Amino acid sequence: MRAGPNHRGRIISLEGPSGVGKTSVGRELAARLDAAFLPEAVDAMAPTLSLDFRTLPQLRRLERALIDEEARRYRVARRTIARGRDVVADTGFFGPLTYSVALAQWDRRWDVVRSVLLRTVGHISTGSLGLPQLCLYLDADGRTLQRRTAADPIGHPAALTLRHQILAPLERRYWETSGTRRWSRVDARGPRARVLDVVESRCRNFREPTPVGREVRFTEALSFVSGALAIDRHPRRALQRPRR
Repeated sequence: MRAGPNHRGRIISLEGPSGVGKTSVGRELAARLDAAFLPEAVDAMAPTLSLDFRTLPQLRRLERALIDEEARRYRVARRTIARGRDVVADTGFFGPLTYSVALAQWDRRWDVVRSVLLRTVGHISTGSLGLPQLCLYLDADGRTLQRRTAADPIGHPAALTLRHQILAPLERRYWETSGTRRWSRVDARGPRARVLDVVESRCRNFREPTPVGREVRFTEALSFVSGALAIDRHPRRALQRPRR
């Protein structure tokens, strides 16, 4: 959204489980707001990065590569809003962190949280990673998600989608307990046009009370990251294993 020469651009991220509609809603939202659309990290990488892993070192390398791409996306977003234009991001910039925490909760054999935290904090310390001004979490029940992903088997491979949907409840709890005032849940079970109307209204009505400088952005990002340590210490009963 552009509101004249004095408009401060905003980073708006859409979060939520696989199949909830982040990409389709995000593209249409960007068009409505005359904002730049920022594809999901894995979609922006070249060559294409496989999300499959079979060993812990493979998972560690995968998450590090994704964190580095998230830092690149964040820098692109910051440059764009500096020119007064809003950015709509298909997922924010802490996906590797929230996903790694959830994955470790599900199965400790895949615990790479420490490695992901260290790399994430490194990017935060240089200003290359931070929170969006507004995060809208699109949410839907399991039946709705299964129906939508089944309609798009290429974009949502069954094995990856199942794992992502199992981990989604804990990722959502991360946002709910993060303490950030930038987070808002959106019921995404209905028709896309209605969901889009709600999301657009939230964006147009959102105003940051005061400009946020680099030091505040740094503090807020570290505060968000510290939530990973608290959640990672919770017992694994937070998630149930999938039935094979």
